[in-house]
Amino acid sequence: MTTASAARTLDAGEKFFWMLDQVSCMNFVVFAELECQLPPATLQAALGELQRRHPLLNCGIRVRDAGHVSFYRTEPTPIRLSMQQIDAGNWQEPLQAQLAQPFAADEHPLARALYLPRSDAPGSIVGLVYHHAIADGRSGTALLRELLQQALTGVDNAEAAHDEPPPMHELFPPQFDWQRHPDKAAAIYGDMKLDIKRYGKPADLPWLQQQHSGRQPRFYHIEFDPQQTAALLQQCRAHDTTLHGALGAAQLLAKRKLLAADGAQTMTLSHPADMRPYLAQNVPDDGLGLYITMLSSSYQVAGDSDFWQLAREVVGDIRKQLQRGDGHLLYSLLRTQQVPPDAAGLAGFGQQMLASPKGSMISNIGRVADVGADLPVSSISFALCPMPYQALFTAASSYGGKLILNINYDAAKLAPDVANKLAQQIRAELLARIEHRSGAWPASRAAIGS
Repeated sequence: MTTASAARTLDAGEKFFWMLDQVSCMNFVVFAELECQLPPATLQAALGELQRRHPLLNCGIRVRDAGHVSFYRTEPTPIRLSMQQIDAGNWQEPLQAQLAQPFAADEHPLARALYLPRSDAPGSIVGLVYHHAIADGRSGTALLRELLQQALTGVDNAEAAHDEPPPMHELFPPQFDWQRHPDKAAAIYGDMKLDIKRYGKPADLPWLQQQHSGRQPRFYHIEFDPQQTAALLQQCRAHDTTLHGALGAAQLLAKRKLLAADGAQTMTLSHPADMRPYLAQNVPDDGLGLYITMLSSSYQVAGDSDFWQLAREVVGDIRKQLQRGDGHLLYSLLRTQQVPPDAAGLAGFGQQMLASPKGSMISNIGRVADVGADLPVSSISFALCPMPYQALFTAASSYGGKLILNINYDAAKLAPDVANKLAQQIRAELLARIEHRSGAWPASRAAIGS
């Protein structure tokens, strides 16, 4: 018989994602494309090693009698490994299905694994699916690398088990202790409201349905080869911005070009931001845990807006908000710890989320370190279904010199033909900068896997 014991109460950020998951499934999947196939038993053994080293892989989440939402620790239950053959035409379907399958209320562990051998080639896909309360993109990717190193080398890893990760809010520097600095919190909140409202009400997105029914996660997979990626990075440096800024500009302009309205339109853009550099204590990337916040800004975007100026604005806003303390303040503003975890409390929270401005999001985990110089891993990327008020969620990573974009959308809210146009336009905007020209790029080069 499995025994369980309380571990700790969920942090404000962890509870936010737990509550959001009750409104709209917030699973994310990190996956690698391999040039080989693996015995499933080898993968299962490597998953067991992951569980030995990472405490949160032996936890579930429960609502306790006092109304606290807590992790609970159990005797190790093996991570479930699902298998399905794929080919070039259907490889995304099992990944998309996992994004729409929530973890059950008392399910543990809060991670699943996928092994997808190809029937038409010697390759395969290995993926890890996470409940967002236990992981963010950076730590989830680190665990996938750890899994692949173990499975591909066959070398037993004698690494000691990690300590249970401290909650993010316990690691805030003293100047972001809002109970001690309520006036500072109020001032930052005022600045945040001014920033998001500086251009007035965001433009309506007529192609985004207002009523949400069901979940149909889909994504377009786009890769830029190492030469294209290097050229784009060079252009970013030459225009005094970053790759993330370029991705932001491309997404804003892609959305604007689908609107029939004249003139500049107000649009919002959000970004999950890694808080590890802004904590009082070092948190290693390879320790499983949730250490992200959300940043949002609004922009005036016309069809002929200058791409690089828009990119610089995106980067400038992110830097300003992180330095100001917006990321430290977010979950306090949402009052997640004050929301009762019952039907009424969650319904109110859901309505609050649905009332958010209709925008889009970009998550960029940056360069993923090679699993191993001689190991047959061709790419690592991730996917997540957008929240109900979002048109798109662009998940960006770089591996082996390649920029990889998974442009996620919910087909229950955004028609696939519209999502396809947006994805093609995002790619076209980026390629236009690489090729030093503007305008749409030839349809013959617009093939996008769906």
